[in-house]
Amino acid sequence: MSLLRSLGVCLIGTLITLSAAIEKPPERDCTLRLSWWVVPEKEYELYLLNDKEAIPLSLARLSISQAIPYKGKAEVVIAQKEISQELDKKSGKPKENWIPYATYKLKADDADIAIFLLPEEGKDSAKAKSLDLNPTTFPYGSVMIVNYTQGRVACNLGGGVFFAESGEIAHSPKVFAEQTETPFALAVLEANGGQHSLRSAQILMNEKVRFLYILLEVAAENASERYQVRSLSNFNRQPAAPSPNPAGKPGQDKKTSGSADKKMTPKDSAKK
Repeated sequence: MSLLRSLGVCLIGTLITLSAAIEKPPERDCTLRLSWWVVPEKEYELYLLNDKEAIPLSLARLSISQAIPYKGKAEVVIAQKEISQELDKKSGKPKENWIPYATYKLKADDADIAIFLLPEEGKDSAKAKSLDLNPTTFPYGSVMIVNYTQGRVACNLGGGVFFAESGEIAHSPKVFAEQTETPFALAVLEANGGQHSLRSAQILMNEKVRFLYILLEVAAENASERYQVRSLSNFNRQPAAPSPNPAGKPGQDKKTSGSADKKMTPKDSAKK
């Protein structure tokens, strides 16, 4: 009996060890792009908390260029570090406490999300405004318009015109698969019939870059001051996967055509 009991104890201990070794998968596995919407006057030392570590952050203003792989809980926590006077019993060093500065709840299908921090006046905290940058809806080689004005925004990309209604997002129906210099223009169409050109230029598009334009409206009589355009770019640093060859044509890559994306409502946004 004592032998059987010993074997039973060993078996239970082995099962416990194996179950502890099997890591529980993270609630969310996606790409985060964090930046300030407005840079606060006070300087903050912020960290992104995930399941295993605290990642130090260096945030720019209105940027989507810095991609952070995130594996952690559905609720993203951006925190400040506070050094406690209490000592850790194991290490003997002062304990580190994490004070939440901003939080954001990720959906199950979020793959590539931009999170902009809006500091709250008089508080050591910020609200989070987000945009979905999933490459399936915002592919490289395309343009995305976010319209926070009260008017309708028209965009001309390579001769094709598409529109972003007030408080909405629109994606260019045209997606560029190779380097092309193409005409680009932005204009606001006001409800009273007024039209104001905001941008008109030649831009270089290719399959490794995508452009995000955020249009804002502030209180001003002059249209050139009332409408503001924020231009953000994102380059795909990953090597392109080889395209499958068409049947019967070895050594020749199959070309893909661009597709149109539907409009979608921006998250956490409000009309001005």
